[in-house]
Amino acid sequence: MENKSLIKFLHETGAVEKVGNVYEAEKAFMVKRVMSVLRDNKTLSQKEQIKILTLVNKYVNNELSIFFQGDSLMVEFIDEKEENEDDVLASSI
Repeated sequence: MENKSLIKFLHETGAVEKVGNVYEAEKAFMVKRVMSVLRDNKTLSQKEQIKILTLVNKYVNNELSIFFQGDSLMVEFIDEKEENEDDVLASSI
């Protein structure tokens, strides 16, 4: 994801906040890292890519927390409620 596209995405999702003349985007680093992994990993299926993009969207909307543990992407649901079977993240990667 290009930096301009990332910034536009973060603005559109409300993940960027302007405080005075300073923009705060604490989630930008994590989104950029996830998108880089997604771009560089040529073995992910389309379904797996959609799940990761859904994770990113839920992350910027404060529905879950994502972080890396070594090379593994970890997910922690904020309200501790796991996804239901109809969710695109069911049986996540």
